[in-house]
Amino acid sequence: MVRHLLSEMEGAAELYGDSHFSADLEKALIKGLILSQPNNYSAALAQAAGTKHPHYLLRAKAFMHAWAHESLALEDVEAAAGVSRHKLFEGFRQYFGLSPMAYLKQYRLEQVRRNLLDDRNHGNVSSIAMDWGFTHLGRFAADYRKLFGETPSQTVTRQQARHAR
Repeated sequence: MVRHLLSEMEGAAELYGDSHFSADLEKALIKGLILSQPNNYSAALAQAAGTKHPHYLLRAKAFMHAWAHESLALEDVEAAAGVSRHKLFEGFRQYFGLSPMAYLKQYRLEQVRRNLLDDRNHGNVSSIAMDWGFTHLGRFAADYRKLFGETPSQTVTRQQARHAR
């Protein structure tokens, strides 16, 4: 990029001498050098840039979040995403490290936890879990413990103790 810029500058010195034109090129060159070479800010820059998800994954994710309270089948998610099952699985594994339905289960578990930790929560664990689509409460409790390192009732007890102080 630097070589190209230098060769161009030799041929069009008047244009490149104009600060309105060359300022943007200078910024692009500096950004390119910072992004292409490892430096003290590499990790922060990578995190700020974030990972861009394909549109079909964004559609699938939005669909799952909007309908998470309902009974969803993989076919529903495929239709919402507009891609084949293979492509859907491939994308979810690549970007989220989970299958589509495992992603949905994790999202639902996180929502149950959010509800349990909500100060306005007056429901019991079973009703909240069932509201989020968990019909087998034993399996729900095991999955919850595996994800959060505590049972749902421990979460509620801890939250109640925090408010009692």
